Amino acid sequence: MAKFVLAALFGLVAVVSGQEQARPATPEKIEPPRDVRAVRVSIAGGDVSLLELTQKLVTAYGLDGSVLHFKDVHLPIDGLPGMVSVVALRAVLRGAGSVRYSKDGQSLVIELDRLAERRVRRKAKDRVLKLLSKWTGEDLLTHQYRIELPPVVANNEPIVLLIHGLDSSPRRLADLRRYLDSCELPVGVFAYPNDETIETTAVALAKRLRDLRPAGHPFYLVGFSMGGLIARYLIETPNLDPGNVELLVQVGTPNHGSRLSRVRFLLDYAEVVRGKLKKPAWLATTRDGLGEAGWDLRPGSPVLERLDRYGRNPNVEYHVILGTRGIVSEAELDALRKRILASDESVVKSLLRPGIDNVLGDLDEIVVGKGDGAVAVKRGRLAGVEPVLVARRHFDLLRGGRENPVLREIASIIERRRYRYR
Repeated sequence: MAKFVLAALFGLVAVVSGQEQARPATPEKIEPPRDVRAVRVSIAGGDVSLLELTQKLVTAYGLDGSVLHFKDVHLPIDGLPGMVSVVALRAVLRGAGSVRYSKDGQSLVIELDRLAERRVRRKAKDRVLKLLSKWTGEDLLTHQYRIELPPVVANNEPIVLLIHGLDSSPRRLADLRRYLDSCELPVGVFAYPNDETIETTAVALAKRLRDLRPAGHPFYLVGFSMGGLIARYLIETPNLDPGNVELLVQVGTPNHGSRLSRVRFLLDYAEVVRGKLKKPAWLATTRDGLGEAGWDLRPGSPVLERLDRYGRNPNVEYHVILGTRGIVSEAELDALRKRILASDESVVKSLLRPGIDNVLGDLDEIVVGKGDGAVAVKRGRLAGVEPVLVARRHFDLLRGGRENPVLREIASIIERRRYRYR
């Protein structure tokens, strides 16, 4: 039984914590301060309770560990058996935390490090993708970043660079690109893999923009959804700013995260099921769902907290456009909330209750007038920037032609910048 519980705890650490990376590919990488949660388990008679340990670890990950009950096992902490127990606990954490004795010797202290958890998730994801690559014969580990630039640009003319969002591609930006082309603006796009971290993608874009600096063209970035966060990370992170970005327009960007990012994986697979599980879609969805980007978009994630500590780049002009045409009314959401919370309790539901309460208690992302179906207005706002609010849903923000007010607003912002400052 003890082995089973330890194995289950390993699964919890690998899945709940398994994400992002600290891939030290560039000198621009900046490690934020440690974010550690300490779990204390009392030592009695040289032993610790496996039940207490399990409950407290589960609770540390935002679940309700008090609902878990099983026949308790006491793990020895003293002497050679104690050393074995500590080694086993460290193996369960797999580098996502540390185990030590308290100074008074009355408790065992387990420190869970969110930055270390990101590295654990990265390694776990890469192992899964490596196995899938061998099984399918397709390379799921190689990532490509590319910039497509207009073929001819006048000297010193600014280039508008479009950055797509999560689970997307430059194809989603086709209507905007055609519209800006019709305005005779030089337009390019940046394509990146959806399963990488915001940080990693921003570093890749910074390198490419820095390589283009000798050409003398300033860049106007238009980032849709997560693309706006990548652009913000690029220009606001110390030592990362390439120095040739003059304008940032964020469209439907969750600057403070989106509560729907928690169910992103399930929503992806719902699309795959509707498509009858075609192999390319299934593989792409698996890779994206295992990736770190979705974890970065959770409110309070380490990368968003890090960004919040940075100020606006004084050399860049900012604009924010947000949608307000949600999916349900406040009354409809309230009725749904009551039905879910009033249903019969199960062990699983009780375990997940803190998370359910947390999400249902504030789901402005989908409420008409408060969000666009994916991003809440209040979590899209950016300090110091007055947003433009448009009654459109998230994936309709950049669809259509001249009848779309968002496209007209973006073109107007770009034209004003071109002629005001040049």
